[in-house]
Amino acid sequence: MQQHSSSIVHLYLLIASVTQSVCYSVCRQTVVIVNGLVQRLSLSLMMFFLLSVAEKTYQERLLYAKNFCYLTSSRRARKYGLPHFRLNKVRTIRSWLSLRSFLKVRLSGV
Repeated sequence: MQQHSSSIVHLYLLIASVTQSVCYSVCRQTVVIVNGLVQRLSLSLMMFFLLSVAEKTYQERLLYAKNFCYLTSSRRARKYGLPHFRLNKVRTIRSWLSLRSFLKVRLSGV
């Protein structure tokens, strides 16, 4: 009877240790999966933010380049009804710089 009782206790302890290790590994897998999902989400949001900032900067610079091109080309200035600047005199360069700063302030508020 003593040996039979002892084997039941050993069997119970074995089952308890197996279920504890299985529960531990399941909990560990869950933690690893949740951690991976959180990291992926945060990295995706950071990448999206950086790409949106880069796109905004690109659009602003493209707009400045278009304005510069339209204002310095007599044909395009006539086509779009804009004043034409020949940047060969100090006065026209100053006019262009003041117009450009006005456009920057106006477009950054939009």
